[in-house]
Amino acid sequence: MPRKNLYAILIGINGYRRSPLEGCINDVLAINDYFERLCKAQGKIEEPDSEAEVMRWKPVFLLAPLDEEEARMLKDRKIRYTEPTRENIIKAFDHFNKAKPKRGDFALLYYSGHGSFIEAPEAFADISPQGVLQTLVCYNNRESGQHDLLDKELGYLIAKAFHGKASFERKEGDPPGVHFLSVMDCCFSGSNTRSDEQDIKARMEKAGPAISGEDKILGFSKEGNEFYVKFTEGQKRVQPGGLMHARYVNLSAARDSEKSHEKTLDVVVEQGKARKKKHGIFTYSLLKTLEQGGSRISYRELIRRVEMEVRSNIDDQIPILGMSQAQDDNQFFLRSEFAPPKREFEVGFRMRDGREEWFLNAGIIQGIAPPAGEVLTSFKLTDGSERIVKAKEVRSTESILENKGWTEADKEHRLLQAAIHEMPFPKILLGYGKGLPEAMKLPIEEAMEKSPPQYVRLAKEGEVPEYEIRAITDQQKEQSYILTRPGSEIPLFLRSDSARNFLSDADKVGKWESVLRMSNPDTEIPRNDIIIEAKKLEGVKFSLRDFNQIASERYETLPDDPDVITVTYKKDGGKPVQPAIKLRLVHNSDFDSYWVGGLYLDSQFGITHEYLPIRQLGEANELYHLDMGFQYAGKSFDAIPLSMNSRYHDFGITETTDYIILYIARHRFSLEQYKQEAIPLDVTRKGALFEDGGEVNTDDWFTIKIPIHIIRPLEKVQVAAGSAAIIGGLSLRTPPGFSAAFQFTNRASAGRKVEKLLEENPGLQQKIFLPPGHLWESTQGSEAVFFRSPAMRPDHHISILELTDIAGHLSADAPLSITPGHPLADNEAILPFGYDAQKGHYFPIGHIDERGEVLITRLPGPTAGIIGGDGIQEEEGDSSVKLFFHKV
Repeated sequence: MPRKNLYAILIGINGYRRSPLEGCINDVLAINDYFERLCKAQGKIEEPDSEAEVMRWKPVFLLAPLDEEEARMLKDRKIRYTEPTRENIIKAFDHFNKAKPKRGDFALLYYSGHGSFIEAPEAFADISPQGVLQTLVCYNNRESGQHDLLDKELGYLIAKAFHGKASFERKEGDPPGVHFLSVMDCCFSGSNTRSDEQDIKARMEKAGPAISGEDKILGFSKEGNEFYVKFTEGQKRVQPGGLMHARYVNLSAARDSEKSHEKTLDVVVEQGKARKKKHGIFTYSLLKTLEQGGSRISYRELIRRVEMEVRSNIDDQIPILGMSQAQDDNQFFLRSEFAPPKREFEVGFRMRDGREEWFLNAGIIQGIAPPAGEVLTSFKLTDGSERIVKAKEVRSTESILENKGWTEADKEHRLLQAAIHEMPFPKILLGYGKGLPEAMKLPIEEAMEKSPPQYVRLAKEGEVPEYEIRAITDQQKEQSYILTRPGSEIPLFLRSDSARNFLSDADKVGKWESVLRMSNPDTEIPRNDIIIEAKKLEGVKFSLRDFNQIASERYETLPDDPDVITVTYKKDGGKPVQPAIKLRLVHNSDFDSYWVGGLYLDSQFGITHEYLPIRQLGEANELYHLDMGFQYAGKSFDAIPLSMNSRYHDFGITETTDYIILYIARHRFSLEQYKQEAIPLDVTRKGALFEDGGEVNTDDWFTIKIPIHIIRPLEKVQVAAGSAAIIGGLSLRTPPGFSAAFQFTNRASAGRKVEKLLEENPGLQQKIFLPPGHLWESTQGSEAVFFRSPAMRPDHHISILELTDIAGHLSADAPLSITPGHPLADNEAILPFGYDAQKGHYFPIGHIDERGEVLITRLPGPTAGIIGGDGIQEEEGDSSVKLFFHKV
């Protein structure tokens, strides 16, 4: 195998003078450690007397440590770096010039620090629908009078470095090219999270100063270059299609409307004091996914798994995948040329606070389970001695070992390694949220001791909880238990006034999470040995009697091996009807037979195994495909009806996500032990629902995770003048003389509408449909505007009201009144606002009164396009009045 290189530019900035961060250096070191191990795992060149590695790791570091202590730590690790100033970052791109397409080299750009934005210069007005350019805040660039590194400058540097090195359409005989991956753990917009958890910090700076002239923008040229298409005569602005991006794949920490965050994910005791160790939630989740799920997955599947990990830490951050051409999301991580590192980890010795300390270079990120009571994770040394050592403490990236069984020779052994021997089942950690009364903690601890849950436990001192136990007070001033993600106030399931019942439900969450996270990074089963064929049915009414009689052509065929399946309630006969899906597992191996089975995880933490009983596919059983389905009343069905209970609308929820987890293994296994009923939100799933009437025991196995995204939009409701209506759990009252048709929706639905319209009109004014995240950069806020409900994603909360068929006017004396579904806290308010398309700005359209009702006193003018019911009905007309809401 020819020798290749992975060139990397690793940027981490903690030491900002105005707004320092704490986790960026930790992120860079963790990224470096992972990719260094990944490269080493590819082995040596098989030539006589050759010690050269097949894949060489070639990093360049640009770092700004927080303080002298962090600088000493970098020196101790022998990390050589330069300051990440604007000039140094630009100069560092010369490192990528060494990457050779003929060799098939790889390149990685990693950034951990503050992001920001500036007002878009006039030349970019036509390709900046939100009116801003995103930026990276370099070290001390603002203090020295320089502007941030603009996204267009970064695009130019990438295009210049990789021009001609990675063909978009590789032909036979062409060199493999350079594969370029960028990872950005920063954010460019969004409001601050409403949270009493001060430990969580956003990686975003305030807007940077505007640029005085286009000549100040690195690489900008009207004459054209590697990045800019040459301007035509009289052209003043860059037009859609006027930028020539190099071929890239980009993993970003958050969407444009959100902030990325860092938080304490480890607590280290040094010199007798506990020191919090922070990481970017995105970087931590990315590395955890790669370490525990393996590196041989597509970018599309990778970002889905990372999203699950991120969402287990914080509510309002969704990582995204970007690429220069749409089909690249099907590419495998680093072209699938990297075998995952062996599950053998380096063992080291050091003196810490005057004491001897043995440690293993792997921790929670690598899947090492912390101690569970008296049960410790143990490792077997790989030096042939068969010695077993135990971990007394497991941190994010390392494990502290017991001091038993070591020799003096071990201290000098630089190549000592160990593999996992035994490990306790990893339980989900629960912690006490801020403000939980002491009187409510004691019943929890007593219930834990009397009947310990199987899948959750209380976090110990120094451990970072994954969920928080909080108190919620009802209108009668009675307090109940709720479970939330850290930093969130949104309960994951129905409140409970009993500690025992609450822990029973929390244990279901733990079991559900454990199943969802299950993966085998060391599998050698080729992913394409099993193909998933999928179809969906929308807008066709069915019942148990006629479900099997629906013609196959009524189903829409989806691409094979879907990373997500999205279905929507659409109308049949004037009423929205539930959707359905068909999934077929197809055997695609000439050599092996496999046992297959599946679990269905619903959005309220229910689990069933009944849609895919364990069967063997392949020559051994002469069975080559298997359909998911169910049996009922002696009949077999080869499709799955999907359901979202309309009661969800009472909580302001119009979208949910279920999951199908498929297990593929070489030996027979059982999944029955995972079955559990859903946690009531007045919603349960018991097998197939018609609206009309431990460990897997295998030698080698892997999982396929398919999110099932179910959309049940609210229908448009006509409300007469001077009357009231309840829509989606919200009480709405019109004043005398004013009537309209009302459609509540959310940012996700508006985003899907924008994506569809952009295909026809790349220059679409997106502000009409979606307020940009930077609108609320200096505020604390929440996307859970009207409800505190367990939405699967932050943009699923109702936050947009669309009006059509309007008659009459509103005023301060005759307002439109909206009562939120959940009462507001004393320090909360809902801000209604609209968009003036002619002036190009947003403006207030009302206020909240002393009773907590939102009063709309004036309407913005109608704007082109209708968001509508997300496909639930065909929309009439070409414009609507759009009202937006934000909670602060």
